[in-house]
Order: sequence, then C-alpha cells, then structure tokens
Amino acid sequence: MRLLVPPVFLAMGLACAGVGVPSAPGSPSAGAAAAPAATIPADATLLASGVCGSEREIASVTPIVLADGRTILQVNCFMAAYQGRYYYAWAAGPSVVTTADGAPLRLTGMPSLDAATGVLTWVDKARGAGDCGDWYRYVLTGDQFALQEQRHQACGADGATFQPESWPLAGKSATAPNATAPDATAPSAPPTPPGATAGATVGAPPTVSSTPSAAPAIGHCAATEIPYFSCPTSKGKVISVCGAGAGVQYRFGPLGHPELVYPAVPSATAFTLEERQPAGARATLLSFENAGVGYEVVEAAGAGAGELGEGDDFKGVYVSKASERIAKVRCSAPPTTNWDALKGLVPPAR
Repeated sequence: MRLLVPPVFLAMGLACAGVGVPSAPGSPSAGAAAAPAATIPADATLLASGVCGSEREIASVTPIVLADGRTILQVNCFMAAYQGRYYYAWAAGPSVVTTADGAPLRLTGMPSLDAATGVLTWVDKARGAGDCGDWYRYVLTGDQFALQEQRHQACGADGATFQPESWPLAGKSATAPNATAPDATAPSAPPTPPGATAGATVGAPPTVSSTPSAAPAIGHCAATEIPYFSCPTSKGKVISVCGAGAGVQYRFGPLGHPELVYPAVPSATAFTLEERQPAGARATLLSFENAGVGYEVVEAAGAGAGELGEGDDFKGVYVSKASERIAKVRCSAPPTTNWDALKGLVPPAR
C-alpha cells in the first residue's frame, strides 16, 4: 500500500530528523503553488506507465505543482535505511519523466525539486554519514531534465565535507547529459582481454535492424534493442548491456566505438543473473567471464550493500581475475535498467 505524501508533511519529517538538504525531498520552493488534492493515478496505472521499473512496487507518491501549472509526481519505489529510489512521472497521462537522452529519470538518493525553477538536485550517499558519494543537478527544459552538474566525493578522502555542492566536480553539461569532464580520481576502465578467445570482439557491435522506432537509442543500445543496463562513466565511456529476442550482449567503450563487445554473437546464456537482498538493501548483478577475466555489472543500493565492498551503493562494473578484484568502473549518472526483462532469459547464478 502506497502513501500519498503532501510536501509540507515530508518537509516537517525531514526537519525533525535533522536532514541537511536545501529543501525537503520533493518539496516545492517558497512561493510555489501548493500541491492540490487532485486525483493521483492508481499504483497499477503508474506501474503500467513504466514508473518504478523492476521494483514493481510503490512506497509513496508526492505531487508537486510546477510554476507552469503542470503536476509532476515524485514516486518513491523503495526506501532503504537513509535514502530511497525514485522515479518521476507527469500526472497527466501518466507518463514517465525522461532525461534529455530519452532515458527515464530514475535516481537513488535524497532528491529536492524546486517547483518554481524546475531545478532538481539530489545526493546519492555512499555511506550513512553523508560525507561521500555523488551529487547531481538537473534542470527541467520543456518536459525533460538535462544534467547541468555532477560532483563526486570518494570515501575517506582528505578534506571531505558534508556539503555535496562543494565536492569535486565530476561532470558538467548544459546540453548533453552523457558528456562528462575527465576526472583524474575516477576509476580506470576495465582491461580489454587479449584477442577474442572467449567470444569477445573489439570494435563495433553487430549491425542491428534500422527499422524506424519511436524509442530512442540509449548508450550503446540501438532503438530496436532493450537497454537492460546502460550508463555513462566519468572518462567518456559507456557501459551497456543490450539485447533483442534471446540475444544479450555487453558493450563497453566510447559511444560508436566500443572497446569490448561480449559475446561476439549475442546470447543470454553467456551471462548469469543474481539478486541479493541483505537487510536494508537491494543488489542486482549480471556476471560473465571472458578470457579468464570476470565481469559483474552491478546496481546496488542501501546500507546492507556494503557487502559488495564499495561502501553502501555502487552502480557500474567490477572486474576480477583469480577471485581478486582488479578494477572497477563507476557510473557517472544513474543507470537505465530493465532487470525484469532479463529474468527468465538469463540463467540465475548458482
């Protein structure tokens, strides 16, 4: 059963809890219109529109009236110990709110949407203390949100502060959400295994049908494919897991020029899928091995996700050899995921 949360009550609750954010998550700024008692779509209707993706459940809905009169719904799909996972939807329709590249606006963290200016900020804490993690600033342009600024603070770094707006700049773009500035502190890309002895190819992925489609291309995934997982990294490369029919393929590298494509012929059986739910957390891992090197595409959130060895949250790829982790690549923006579509297609991990 989901809750309908008036922004004023949400703000009061956060203030009592001592949460230091510019404004309460989802609360309109001063002077903005108050949320009306309008009819909010039923859970089933919101889920059918794509809200909450693989979560398939809704914890709460907060209606926010923008300066132009439109109502946007902040939907909390899952709440961990100190932050949640959110989607946004237009109340009219309803329809999922997207970013400038056409991907659903989906985030993990503590959001704050200024109803008067259309500026959305959120901090994705890497641990409960809140002194490290990622901070994002998006601005509403038309009916989509475009990434304006991104900051990242490594845990344990000297001079770390509890003010995410002052963390080191990791990326900034006023026009292209996936265009990010180089970051010397960002993790290095995984090594490309030698040759193609285990079915990997270096270069462009197989040609896909050019049949017109209303769906946008996301990352390395063509418009005719399902983006099971896709996100940019801070070094200008993109992690994508794409598929069509019974085929699934991992692609990594600059857009249009992937450095690693596995397997050479898309196949769902080349991977295994695992879901973990330690206390207060959720984690999904898609794994494969190529030339003796293991790869795990990971989306983890919540206090109990620390068992994966990366604080409390991690979205990206782990690379291992002989059971030892040798590299990690972190997403520089929330990933697009369609984990539900992989269930029953990719065999479960043993």
